[in-house]
Amino acid sequence: MAEYDIDFAHEMSKASNAILSNAQPTDGIPLARAAIYCSLVACEVALKAGLEAAGVPLKHIRGQNHDLAGLLKCFDSCCVSAQITSVVTKRVPASRIRSIVVDDKYADATIGKLIEETKHDGASRYPNEIRYGTLLKHYPADVVSRLGEAVVKWVKEHIDDICCGHNPK
Repeated sequence: MAEYDIDFAHEMSKASNAILSNAQPTDGIPLARAAIYCSLVACEVALKAGLEAAGVPLKHIRGQNHDLAGLLKCFDSCCVSAQITSVVTKRVPASRIRSIVVDDKYADATIGKLIEETKHDGASRYPNEIRYGTLLKHYPADVVSRLGEAVVKWVKEHIDDICCGHNPK
């Protein structure tokens, strides 16, 4: 049995969406905080599930605790299958996950940008500064919610074919 459960990540992503779909304009920061937190948990668990499926040792995965950018960086040494044409499937870098557009209303709302930039732009740090405090500085909750959806969807699509250099499939 796997340590990290992609179905749990999917449920956390759905919880983030449910929080936002029931929102009232007056709900403000607590609601945004809850939606962002659920989505980032979904990202963390999904990324860990993907790395575990790729054969990355659990000790290494646990060493990236709550470091979404570090977990994403681990995918740089992995590969997945991709359909190149209607008849050709090929192994491609798993780092392609970074370029997936989360919200096309923004020019740079990709998985890579949304995860990497929060580490450097003064955003509230996951998990503690998302859960606690009087100030929440982050991307809009609806965008972060879609980030969780996108990460979970990608990992679910590739969980059976992802591999890292030391564990070819």
